[in-house]
Amino acid sequence: MRRRVAGRCASADSFLGRLCSPGYVVGVGRKWTLLASIAEDLALDGYVALRTRDIARVGAPVGGDVSTRVLAARQQWPPSAPKSVPLDRTGALLRRFADVAPLLSLYTETDDPDECFVGKPVRWADTEVCLREISPAARWEDTVSVWRYREITRVEVGDGYAAALAEVGGEPPPYAPDAER
Repeated sequence: MRRRVAGRCASADSFLGRLCSPGYVVGVGRKWTLLASIAEDLALDGYVALRTRDIARVGAPVGGDVSTRVLAARQQWPPSAPKSVPLDRTGALLRRFADVAPLLSLYTETDDPDECFVGKPVRWADTEVCLREISPAARWEDTVSVWRYREITRVEVGDGYAAALAEVGGEPPPYAPDAER
């Protein structure tokens, strides 16, 4: 499977019934599949990690090879993954993403398919991560949320939306362990 899908232009339908942003498969692991995300203006827009077990189908996106030609004209073809992205362990994936971008977007689509949680990881454990969330108004929340790795279905990093929130919101306030909810 790794050789068949790596580098393919894809829209990924998941068993959760969600359509992922169009992108190019840049890595496949036992737990996670990594896409270089393509925005509506056909620019590269960060990365999306989908749980590999949730992917039902990988195929050509609407619009065919137009995005490939646009990216080639912009000298962004072929897209590649950030160096050393571990796709076999959730905690390692999140830590690596936190090293390359100021904010992560976490999805728990089995609970609420239309909601994401954007923030900065502030504490790690074997089975969970604590996230200092930032609101859509770029204001840091007073509390820290706890996310079990097994609940996370999708992770986005390096996209324009999260970058804009990070730019306006700045660094989060100091982490206080008693603020967890």
